[in-house]
Amino acid sequence: DFTGEKSLHGDFVGLDDLFTEHPDVVRGMIDIYRQWIERFKVDGFRIDTAKHTNMEIWQAFGPAMREVARKVGMPGFFSFGEVATGDTDVTLLSEFSTLGGLDASLDFGFAVAARDFVGRGGPAQALAAMFEQDDRYTDHDSTALSLPTFLGNHDQGRFGYFLQQLDPTAD
Repeated sequence: DFTGEKSLHGDFVGLDDLFTEHPDVVRGMIDIYRQWIERFKVDGFRIDTAKHTNMEIWQAFGPAMREVARKVGMPGFFSFGEVATGDTDVTLLSEFSTLGGLDASLDFGFAVAARDFVGRGGPAQALAAMFEQDDRYTDHDSTALSLPTFLGNHDQGRFGYFLQQLDPTAD
């Protein structure tokens, strides 16, 4: 179920866990990604399963990637993490840009709130309550405006699919 300690310390659906708590692993990951920026001019990263990795790696990784990108003339470099949630946990989602070093996280909170509002006929007040928490994303270099809009993906399903499942009579 990938909750609690299992969410951070353990293999993920058959993918081996990396020991990202070890400084050599952190330096190695930074070096690999640094080379992608320098050699191939990669201008951003979408980081899969960021939620299942200790926050300290992102605190080192994010700033290091931005510094490398600035040095090679790409000040607009952008990295965001996939922090999959089944709810509108803005506190958790915002930690990856405010406490971690990433520029943003995918806006899973909006995806859930929009699906509930449109597909379930949920109250507009619940959607507004999610937006009222936007300040949780605010720090010295980011705000909720930095969040990539997100309504669905290959892992969870597409927005239209969710709507069809919630209301099979909808066109």
